[in-house]
Amino acid sequence: MTRKSRVTLKDVAAAADVSIVTASIAISGRMGNAHLSVECIQRVRAAAQKLGYQQNYLASALRSGRSSTIGLSVGNQGFSMAGHRFWGPIAGGAETTVRQRGYDLLMIHGSETVLPVERGLRFLNSQRIDGLIVPQDIYGNIPPEIDDCTLPLVLLMGRPRPNMSQVTFDATPGVRDAVAHLAALGHQRAAYIGRLTYGYFRQRADEFQAACRNQGIDAQLVELPVPAHGHSVKMGSLVASLMNDLRAVELPRDVTAMMCMNDGLALAMLHILQERGLRCPQDVSVVGFDDMYPDSNPSLLTTISHRLEDLGAACANLLISLIDSPANERTVQTVTLESRLVVGGTTGPAKS
Repeated sequence: MTRKSRVTLKDVAAAADVSIVTASIAISGRMGNAHLSVECIQRVRAAAQKLGYQQNYLASALRSGRSSTIGLSVGNQGFSMAGHRFWGPIAGGAETTVRQRGYDLLMIHGSETVLPVERGLRFLNSQRIDGLIVPQDIYGNIPPEIDDCTLPLVLLMGRPRPNMSQVTFDATPGVRDAVAHLAALGHQRAAYIGRLTYGYFRQRADEFQAACRNQGIDAQLVELPVPAHGHSVKMGSLVASLMNDLRAVELPRDVTAMMCMNDGLALAMLHILQERGLRCPQDVSVVGFDDMYPDSNPSLLTTISHRLEDLGAACANLLISLIDSPANERTVQTVTLESRLVVGGTTGPAKS
């Protein structure tokens, strides 16, 4: 009995009546199949499926000099983007886009002695991955050797670094549209509730104040104590903790609308208003931020979307464009995603 020979890429190309290069691009999805027709791609993939073709990873990597894998540094010391309410959708957006573009996504954790970003750089330098995504805000310290990296690497948010490509987020459009939405509903007194001493939370508060001035709305800021909890805990526990934070501060009683620093706080605010005998949105309108709990409450929050999945997808697309560019033609690029207002059931006409 003779052993069945392995189906090769050459066999698939012959069956589909295309070149071996075309067959390789159609199967891998490399370069987004930009110059191939849909009919050609479908014909090649149908031939591959009919013949039972399976890519030889090692042979493909040796031929192309690529691993067809993109790395994402996801956390360290018990923390991971996977399952996290904020970072999880970002990782999901990156994974979906990477897969559609013909790559695999490798989630890179650290160890007791090696930080995840350091490990990612090692994988990049050893060609185990073709490119690396680094979400800067996860890490308190970024290893300095990242600044010397000339291989395909994309930073997500955090501070800009010279000669490095980055995906950033602009909160201003969503805040501005949210305040304009409240003004259109007749609100004249509003408050921002959140942390006022921390980076992007302070920026959101400043943008809220500026937008209120432009709309003729009297704005107040309410400082929350620094919480000892985060988005990774279960929603019920998170909301309960945030309710305690809200009870510990004096909330304004003369406002008809409130913007909260994130959605968890907005959900907690709904409970606090109910404790005080107030209805939302009949008595007080509430706006959240991040769009992390789209199905978490019957009324659906009015919120400002952080476009989490889009951020991950933008990182993947930018990184693949760098990978597909010759090294001497790569240019530093910055992609900025604008926040968006999502109107739900927690905002309504101001109570006279």
